Amino acid sequence: MADLLVSVQNAKEAKTAVRAGAGLIDAKSPAHGPLGRCSAETWKAIQATIKTKAPLSAALGEWHEWCALDENQTHHELSSLKGFTYAKLGPAESNGRFELWQETFLKLKQLAPASLHWIAVVYADHVKANSLGRDQILEFAIQSGCSGLLIDTYDKSSRFIWDQDWFRFAHKVKNQGLQLALAGGLTIPRIKQLQHLQPDWFAVRGSACKSGDRSNRVSYKAVKKLAGLCNDDNS
Repeated sequence: MADLLVSVQNAKEAKTAVRAGAGLIDAKSPAHGPLGRCSAETWKAIQATIKTKAPLSAALGEWHEWCALDENQTHHELSSLKGFTYAKLGPAESNGRFELWQETFLKLKQLAPASLHWIAVVYADHVKANSLGRDQILEFAIQSGCSGLLIDTYDKSSRFIWDQDWFRFAHKVKNQGLQLALAGGLTIPRIKQLQHLQPDWFAVRGSACKSGDRSNRVSYKAVKKLAGLCNDDNS
């Protein structure tokens, strides 16, 4: 049975999502990309509001956004993730730059709180994202000790078409002992279609918001309906 991950952009949305039954709260700024990074102040506010009511995850943006920060700045920023369980880092613009991407990922992992579990990210539309391919990222996730892998989309305006090839990849992730999160414009019909993959999380933003618009606020009614679907073994 999968948990529902809801991406929130502030503490108020986080409180709404928890009350409605979300199993994992993900701090993300939708206005700043598919894995838009919130401010350190927002991370702290969400943690102070949720405390132990639900585990917390943080979207850290794209890896190259961290390259301009020195080690002290990076450590200071990441120290604000105290109390969070998971962190994920986007691979956009990593194609042809594997060594620098890997070095940056491992540096963040080293400087972050030791209790943080890392989730590698695969963009289904990796060509549009100019990202490394899924197999290379999966191999890195295994070798570097990541806890899980998220399959997401970079371009939120296009629809991700699941096919047998992606089903096989999702099973491969699970067979490697990694936790699996599925995202990318998930709706109720799409979640029903993908439940046979038995992911650990279905990750949503748009479908958890008012009018299905990811730029709107999180809706209690929408999250409750999604959480009910995830908790229904017979759906």
